[in-house]
Amino acid sequence: MTAILLAVIGIICVIALEALRWRLAAVQREQKAFIAILSHQLRTHMTSIRWYANMFLSGDFGPLSIAALEAAQKIQTSAERTAQILTKFLEISQLERDDVVTSPTAVDIPAEVRKILSPLQALAQQKKITLDMPPDGSHLSVFIDPLLLHAIIDPVAQNAVVYTPEGGTVTVRVEAEDSYVVVRVADTGVGIAPKDRKRIFGKFFRGPGAALLSPDGNGLGLYLSRQILRKLGGTISFTSQEGRGTTFTLKFPRSSPKA
Repeated sequence: MTAILLAVIGIICVIALEALRWRLAAVQREQKAFIAILSHQLRTHMTSIRWYANMFLSGDFGPLSIAALEAAQKIQTSAERTAQILTKFLEISQLERDDVVTSPTAVDIPAEVRKILSPLQALAQQKKITLDMPPDGSHLSVFIDPLLLHAIIDPVAQNAVVYTPEGGTVTVRVEAEDSYVVVRVADTGVGIAPKDRKRIFGKFFRGPGAALLSPDGNGLGLYLSRQILRKLGGTISFTSQEGRGTTFTLKFPRSSPKA
């Protein structure tokens, strides 16, 4: 009798746990869907605010005082930063719901990496940093959506330039390794503290040093890079020496993981 009672209790517990698991999964789906909708709506409003701020700065509403121009510039800058954060939220929501629409094609990685790095040249020159790009002439292709490639590499490259002090060097190389094309981003920057290394890919994580050097960061770039690369069947890792620099290694499978 006791054995039957225990068996019945066990079955009830299993059913209850399964129902709870299903409900939690449903709540998570609803939460992610809500974040996606909210991010999209807010980003639309941010676009309007940016547009009007730009009109003020362009003189479409007549001449403005210096104070008014400064205020309009601050509004535009804040709206742009908010829009960037909302875009990251939307990207995360899409990734977590497996709702990313992609258009993969054969991409010449060295050439595409040079395009991604090109906008960073101005900041590098301003900081007197040597930005050493992959050389011309090398052709290593990966089957990937170019927009996803940009979303993966850009945060890593930006961090390298932002967290490298004046006079430093950022070196980016692309090479073949087994069934992967490998992108390495090495800098002579501040490095990553040992206590922060396990959390460096965490959502919203920013070390104390990073927050001081780049107050406007949001701690989502590396998280997104790893999440996207994982879904493509690739990996991202790093080595770092505090005060001497960091090297990130990104491995892209040569063929689609679904191939």
